[in-house]
Amino acid sequence: MRLLFAMEGDRKSDSDSSDWEDAEEVETDIPVMPAMCLFCEVTFPHTEEVFEHIKTDHSFDMIKFGVRFHLDAVLWIKFVNFMRKQKLSISDLQETSLDVIPWEEESYMTPTCPDDSLLIFDFEDFISNYECNTAEPMDVNSVSLLRKKYLEVLQRLSLTESKLEDLQNDMKKMRSSVKNSFLHSDAAPTTSDVWEKSVSLLKEEEDCSYFDCYSHFSIHHEMLQDNTRTEAYQNAIYNNIDLFCNKIVLDVGCGTGILCMFAASAGAKEVIGIDQSEIVYHAIDIIRENNLQNQVVLKKGRLEDVELSIEKVDIVISEWMGYFLFFEGMIDTVLYARDKYLIKGGTLLPNRCTISLVALSDEDLHQRYVSFWTDVYNFKMSCMKKEVIKEATVESVRKEKICSEPVVVKELNLMSCSPEDCEFTSEFQLKINQDGGITAVAGYFDCFFDLEHPVELSTSPWKPLTHWKQTVFLLSEPIPVTQGDTVNGRIFCRRSRKERRSLLVTITLEDTSQSYILN
Repeated sequence: MRLLFAMEGDRKSDSDSSDWEDAEEVETDIPVMPAMCLFCEVTFPHTEEVFEHIKTDHSFDMIKFGVRFHLDAVLWIKFVNFMRKQKLSISDLQETSLDVIPWEEESYMTPTCPDDSLLIFDFEDFISNYECNTAEPMDVNSVSLLRKKYLEVLQRLSLTESKLEDLQNDMKKMRSSVKNSFLHSDAAPTTSDVWEKSVSLLKEEEDCSYFDCYSHFSIHHEMLQDNTRTEAYQNAIYNNIDLFCNKIVLDVGCGTGILCMFAASAGAKEVIGIDQSEIVYHAIDIIRENNLQNQVVLKKGRLEDVELSIEKVDIVISEWMGYFLFFEGMIDTVLYARDKYLIKGGTLLPNRCTISLVALSDEDLHQRYVSFWTDVYNFKMSCMKKEVIKEATVESVRKEKICSEPVVVKELNLMSCSPEDCEFTSEFQLKINQDGGITAVAGYFDCFFDLEHPVELSTSPWKPLTHWKQTVFLLSEPIPVTQGDTVNGRIFCRRSRKERRSLLVTITLEDTSQSYILN
């Protein structure tokens, strides 16, 4: 290895460069440390031998793995330090998803083992040379690609294979979940393992932005002004006073404490409200202002992290619903409360929900978000279309633009469901009731308080508008339809592995599929 040393003499001024000694090259011998395997303690004189050992003895192809995860020079250093520190097994490493790459953190730039030979190995160049050397020779008359372009194609192919593998794994898990629900339909839901996994995915320090948004007054002002939403809870409580009289009630995500005060006014013996956001301190003042401090106790924190002073409650109530029902993922906490604190035979409100879809034929909406990019001040920006439609939008759908009958694609019984039920796939048929072209699919949800005096909270476009509005999934190109047609479809909904409170939705209409993110 060759190093350059600059010898500095006495410098009289910045402009006098003659006072600097000429740099000279000095040969120096630096001992090369043996290279140790990432999965065992076997060492080799040369780093390349480590990869051959891993492939032969551990049945793991580091080259293919490096291409799949785009391990450049920086990511390779982070990956090596991550593996040295975490000591992952082959099976653990194979389960790593491209959505959540754990070694991307800057902390893994700090060497775990200071003399680690793998840290100074040019892995990026190694896999580049490997791919080029192992590629089949091309005919001189055929179209050739630049080396960089060739590697990019390989990486894209690897990424596509990875996404397909993740999707297949998700489908297997869903099939297993459905199978178990049929096999154990009479059994009460046992969720200790599920909760441990689910709750661990939403650590408090990683989730602070979610709770911070609920610390602002504007969001609570918007929800309280939503009469459909607030009065549904008020009616469910006040119309069923006998259910609440002398009962212990737990309000999950109490916000300003409005549901707590409804329950207390209905005669509840004790109401416990819990919220992680800073709004809870104002809620305490609100409770005192209404002289309900003897009935209502508020706590700040995540329910999963706080121990309540009581073992069981009679009623769990919560306004947990997000856009397209499952956005924000608060249902996990509600179901956790159900399994840990609700007495046998207790009441969970709301206790049933559905998700429905309708087809839209709204050229104005499509123009505003999609067709707009065709001509922007006489410039073409069509490349933006595919990026725009990836994001689902929240809109107030115009009833006259709905061109199909509604169809329910998901029904949820909150007394028996699990967090896994938030990820689902469903086939459906849209029965077209007017001529035109399908420009989007809109989704909405309904919640039911199945009590002696039942109450329904609907976000349907045929009902009074709520702050949830409807969730719109725009199509890249309209699908022509006529009245009487039946359009076959499929929806696949799952949580984002990278941002657990976000949703990834794929909708297929006939032979056309489009994926969306709701965040």
